[in-house]
Amino acid sequence: MTDIFTNNKHKYSEFYTAEPNHKHICTDSSCSHCGLTARYTQGLLGQQGQTCQSCGEIMTRQFKKLEELKAEMALEPGERLGVTTSGGKDSIYALMKMVELFGPEHVAALTHHKVGLTDPAAEENLHSAVRQLGVELITVEETAMVKRFRRNLALLIKRPDPALVRVVLCAGCRYGITQDLYEQGKARGIHKYVSAASYLELAPFKEDLLAGWGDGDADKGFRHLMQHYGEYYKLGDNQFYIERDNGYKYKSNRADDKGGLKDRLKDVKLFDLDNYLRNDPETIEREVSERLGWHRGQSGRSWHFDCIIEEVKDMFYYGMLGYTETDFKLSAMVRHGLLTVGEARHQLSVVRHNLAHSYPSMEQFFLSQGLGDCLPDLRRFYEESPYLCLDTVQQSSADSKKVRVA
Repeated sequence: MTDIFTNNKHKYSEFYTAEPNHKHICTDSSCSHCGLTARYTQGLLGQQGQTCQSCGEIMTRQFKKLEELKAEMALEPGERLGVTTSGGKDSIYALMKMVELFGPEHVAALTHHKVGLTDPAAEENLHSAVRQLGVELITVEETAMVKRFRRNLALLIKRPDPALVRVVLCAGCRYGITQDLYEQGKARGIHKYVSAASYLELAPFKEDLLAGWGDGDADKGFRHLMQHYGEYYKLGDNQFYIERDNGYKYKSNRADDKGGLKDRLKDVKLFDLDNYLRNDPETIEREVSERLGWHRGQSGRSWHFDCIIEEVKDMFYYGMLGYTETDFKLSAMVRHGLLTVGEARHQLSVVRHNLAHSYPSMEQFFLSQGLGDCLPDLRRFYEESPYLCLDTVQQSSADSKKVRVA
């Protein structure tokens, strides 16, 4: 397997379709098996030489069959299931598979549309897929989140802290993609849902950053974090959304979970598709591209491209920590036999190069969001980061004058 391969006239890669012309290589100390960087210091390298804890604990994942999902879901005559969708390849693939398994009359797509924050290509992919598959699309529109995001981004770039990145930039999203969607679905008689959230996408460092504020307890750490920065972010209803979102954890939005979700989601039953199907990103992309015309859009990314906040998060994480969620997904792909460690390191070198030299595009992004006043703070962030560089600032600053602020 290669990181980029050609099928007919299409190119597929999990992260980027083109390798920039550069000399950057990954020289980090890292796990000898999966390549996870030693920059991630939460006890992942140590006891077994250069093998990380995740590799030391890995177990062969067992998958059920889709027919078992059909039996476990036990749809009544006329009952429909909901598939939470974003326009990304994994959720479109899940929607396609559920239509194959149950028929379009038994399937509905539900999406949380963050107006102003959703990549147009994701919207196009989603609407095209539901039209071709013949299923209803139920949309929850979030119109206030973009203003909250811009306000919090302006605050974060002045006082950056890696533990704050997801907490403040994504405030309102977790509630939207769970509670809001489920409430809309329940109003239409839908109580059973399929999620395409992948086991390859688990990035424990975000919870570990919070745990670092709370002596190993992420919930306690969140409270301490907000006590430390609370006055800074206590604008309007900002704190309410930040605190509400903390109750919803990735891949844990089930009715039997702690944290108050049992009551809020008592009529919801969620099925993770990754318990039934092996997640092979390249195969999934090929299938949805060939069958439904799915495409990446202008970003060139196949993962985390549906929401424009993702690239901003990557900038903060890489700038402060030297790694992003991509490190964890690539290492997970190695553990699950989807990439060799050499291939993963090569792809990671491309991603890191693009992030290190991302100032021009990030400057343009801040301007497009009406945050031109934050450019001195953005420049300082790049200057102070040990991982980012400003080698093209002068040209980008000159070009930025041509940009019309949205």
